[in-house]
Amino acid sequence: MRNTIAPEGFPAYTWWCYRWWPLGGNRVLLNYQLLLFMPQLAPSSGIPEAVKAEWRRYHKATWTHEQRHVALFLAAIERMKDVGNPERFKQIEELANSLSAEFDEITRHGELEGASLPLSAPPQDFSDWLRQAIERIRAA
Repeated sequence: MRNTIAPEGFPAYTWWCYRWWPLGGNRVLLNYQLLLFMPQLAPSSGIPEAVKAEWRRYHKATWTHEQRHVALFLAAIERMKDVGNPERFKQIEELANSLSAEFDEITRHGELEGASLPLSAPPQDFSDWLRQAIERIRAA
């Protein structure tokens, strides 16, 4: 079973999946994976300090936003462990995914938590935007 929260056009997302195996009786082995995909700023000695500071602010807010998705998914895994009944796993999974989607909706995918760069940024990959911003600053 695979669960993905990976909206197109967003530079960060959290992916999770789980599998289970019956051990006999009411016992199951539950295995899961969580992956966080985060944007990175390309290293360059010419990046102005103001751009670096804005990037650190954005990255911290994005990390915090994604950690909240992680918390939802870990809560689902813990609940699955508590329940121990594979027949209930799908219901728990769907609830976690629904809550995660709702969280993105109410936070505008983290924008209201500060996980955004200036609104004047063109609708493209953040690394491209940052390179263009650095070039504009260097040309100023």
